[in-house]
Amino acid sequence: GEYMRLEIKLLTRNKVPRAQFYMGFAIMLMFSAALAFTDVYDGDFMRYFITVYNFAVLGVLVLSQTMSYEGNYLDGLMSRKESILNLLRAKYYVQCALLFIPLIIMILPITEGKISLLSALACFFLTSGFTFWTLMQLAVYNKLTINLNTKVTGKNTGGTFFQSMIIMAGFFLPVIIIQVFTSLLSENTALLIILGIGIAFTLTHPLWLRNIYKRFMKRRYENMEGFRSSVANN
Repeated sequence: GEYMRLEIKLLTRNKVPRAQFYMGFAIMLMFSAALAFTDVYDGDFMRYFITVYNFAVLGVLVLSQTMSYEGNYLDGLMSRKESILNLLRAKYYVQCALLFIPLIIMILPITEGKISLLSALACFFLTSGFTFWTLMQLAVYNKLTINLNTKVTGKNTGGTFFQSMIIMAGFFLPVIIIQVFTSLLSENTALLIILGIGIAFTLTHPLWLRNIYKRFMKRRYENMEGFRSSVANN
């Protein structure tokens, strides 16, 4: 509970993550309205891309910076046994809870007949499972501290090439997976399989979160040196 409260405070009290959250929410609303009330995005690829994007965008903005925000106070976190594992769990649970925001917003295109409820649920669980699993791998490799209260753009949020590739994978791999399955099978059958994949990844989160934690701990000294150096440069 303490770590979930810490995560919520991170998103609500600090300028950078708060601004990113508002930006993601605004884009989500814009895309959902465009999908629901226009025919601009009626193609299969764009319909699924927008659905995936809406569910993933808030998680991408936060989880792609996993440990970079915490680099500001990582020494304190490391003083308690398995605190990093609890932090990762808290991040995951908060982001899963936030998925209900796009699920509610997607009611607009669902009621307008642009996407099905099954499509929304498949993307919901694919995000909570596969996409979040992909993004949280960055907890092992991020080692640059991000200042929480400076400009949102520019050097403050600059990432590595590997980080950029993971972010792109978080957005596009689910769409590619959906496109492949729907091209081989009927749409409902494909979506049910994707829903099953997402649920499987979601239910096994204790296993892959602990794996991420163990790999982080193996690199902790290298990462902590990177966090300290980047704080000094800021």
